[in-house]
Amino acid sequence: MSIIKFEGFDKAIVGLSLSSHNQEPIIVYDFNKCIDITCEAEGISDEDAYEHVLLNMVDLDEKSGKPLFICAYNEEFNLVFEEETKKVNIKPNLTLVK
Repeated sequence: MSIIKFEGFDKAIVGLSLSSHNQEPIIVYDFNKCIDITCEAEGISDEDAYEHVLLNMVDLDEKSGKPLFICAYNEEFNLVFEEETKKVNIKPNLTLVK
């Protein structure tokens, strides 16, 4: 198995995901930082960068070694998450603890 690492996105790496199932570590990226890096590198809007990251990084058609992406959970994320889950009829059960 090989670890997949995206060139030019080192600053978006949060760490590694470790498993007790004798699997190799998987790189974990900050989704929002990937969007910021894409905006700057490509000179495109946040919306276009969002789509680019989703289609070309998150939805990567690989089974093993595929990176993980996280989003910081804050008020802004909570609003976006609630809006996105309404589109697919998911009832989120998350509460922001302060």
